[in-house]
Amino acid sequence: MPGQVVVVPLRGKSVVGVVAAEKSNYKGLVKDIIKTLPYVLNAKQTDFCAWLSDYTLTPYGQCTRMMASLPLKEFERLTKDGAENKDIALTVAFKSAQKNIVLTGEQQHAVGCLQKNYHNFYPALLDGMTGSGKTEVYFKCIEDVLKLGGQALVLLPEITLSEQWIMRFKEHFGFEPLQWHSKTTPKSKRIAYQTVYEGKSCVVVGARSGLFLPFQKLNFIVVDEEHDASYKQEEKVIYNARDAAVYLGKVNKCPVVLASATPCLETYHNAVEGRYAHLKLKSRYGVETLPEVKIIDQRTQDPYAKKTYISDPLIEQTQKALNRNEQILFFVNKRGFSPLTLCKACGHRFECNSCSGWLTHHQKTKELKCHHCAHSEQYPPHCPACGTKDQLTGCGPGVERLLEESQKHFPKARHLVVSSDMMESNTARQEAIQSILNHQVDIIIGTQMMAKGHHFPLLTLIGIIDGDMGLSGMDLRACEKTFQMMFQVAGRAGREHLNGQVFLQTYNPDHPVIQAIKNYDRDAFLKAELQQRKEFSMPPFSRLISITLSSLSKDLLYRAGKKLASRVPKVEGVQVLGPTVPPHAMIRGQHRLRFLMMSALQVNRHEIVKFWILKSNLPSQVRKHIDVDPLSFM
Repeated sequence: MPGQVVVVPLRGKSVVGVVAAEKSNYKGLVKDIIKTLPYVLNAKQTDFCAWLSDYTLTPYGQCTRMMASLPLKEFERLTKDGAENKDIALTVAFKSAQKNIVLTGEQQHAVGCLQKNYHNFYPALLDGMTGSGKTEVYFKCIEDVLKLGGQALVLLPEITLSEQWIMRFKEHFGFEPLQWHSKTTPKSKRIAYQTVYEGKSCVVVGARSGLFLPFQKLNFIVVDEEHDASYKQEEKVIYNARDAAVYLGKVNKCPVVLASATPCLETYHNAVEGRYAHLKLKSRYGVETLPEVKIIDQRTQDPYAKKTYISDPLIEQTQKALNRNEQILFFVNKRGFSPLTLCKACGHRFECNSCSGWLTHHQKTKELKCHHCAHSEQYPPHCPACGTKDQLTGCGPGVERLLEESQKHFPKARHLVVSSDMMESNTARQEAIQSILNHQVDIIIGTQMMAKGHHFPLLTLIGIIDGDMGLSGMDLRACEKTFQMMFQVAGRAGREHLNGQVFLQTYNPDHPVIQAIKNYDRDAFLKAELQQRKEFSMPPFSRLISITLSSLSKDLLYRAGKKLASRVPKVEGVQVLGPTVPPHAMIRGQHRLRFLMMSALQVNRHEIVKFWILKSNLPSQVRKHIDVDPLSFM
């Protein structure tokens, strides 16, 4: 029957599959199913997979494979050993007395709107500044859903957020939610899969792949930090988990809460236009004042002074915060020591041989690394181009370089670097968060991992080291992304009873993004961005599809690009740009060309792409990478 999970032979091994239909027009040799597994995708799940396949222009089988998301050996263990599911202590009494939360009027209004729609499709933007109590709103709704015997799904953009989120959840409810992400143990995944499949009342928190669990009673979905780019999967099935969550809510007839202090323009536009409910939290929860944002104009710094990345005003305020026994965050969104290394004698720059990108110097491991393909090589003692010794220098600051400088200024302070390559394990992340909460750290030096969702009561001073990073470039969302990141970072300061300060270092103090951050004028920024998008007919006032071709053979790639260009469809309301070489002309040894299709809202763009791209019979050595609603243009 359709939806049945089975084991089938494929290329000499057994794999998990899902029955798509009982009959087929296929005339070739068909192998027998090895065995059926005691799992069947219901109509809601197959509907979701069919929509995802159609929308992303991905084969249906790849989408259903994500729904049958356990490896074969894990399915076999479930079948053999049973659920091995120790009953989750879901007492209706919930041990929330440990933290008696009193909701504000705004929060109560938001909860009330959601409570009326537990059995209806109700997409809602929960729009509140950092610290406004968005989590308390959807915690109350989750409590209701559990009392009704339903299931809830909470998506978080980063695994690192789940540790502190789970601590808050356990403090409120008295038990831990089920977890589903790449670092979850196989046993925990088996328990989660079986629990949701059996329809038991539960809460699942996880990454975007949590959308593909076989929920039976899904009554509530939350996409926290809905603007975050990490919700976009860029390989295999290319989809945005935010958009997929909205459709999943539609087929399950349940509320979908998109929570953010800095919603993406598409979500904000949908709320303004009335397609989504707009639930607003305008004030900070339990805090009277917002952290003051001060702009440090780097153009006024002494040009003859020794080059440093931490300005004098920031150094002065850091020392004062240390004297008050408070915590400081230096934010720079670059891993390693420096993003570019060059030779001062001949100008040679260290570039990856397989990608169009510079090698990042990681001083801790004495390596030069490519952050696109993971290539690494030892940091050389001399320039490979001219042979000169002691002339290699790093350009720009990464977290390691900032650590070195901060330790010189504040030798007695306890430092901690928070970046993805420094904290790869769950244990390391948990220990880092706990050390900050326990005040075993004075100065945190962090990347975007520190920009999202964390709540540190003693963190009062934030220094944004390079406020200009990301303000320019070929990405139409450059300003939007930069604003979101800096606004989120600023919101980490002064979360409870202590006043916060943010120092933003920039060479462009009059830039609209910088001014919007300074004045907390988010709505004015979003309206200006929307107006600019409208003038240039860009999303959300049009639709984009990116088609990237890649091949090991540059000659073969360019011939394929020329062939496609000759067959560009002539359709009213559709414009195709390209082929052109993207900023990263080569990644992992694959040369790349790109087309960008812009279409009016009423155009059936998917059918056009199917006719144009999928029926063009390009050589098998040329890969097609179709990205519907692209976020990145690199």
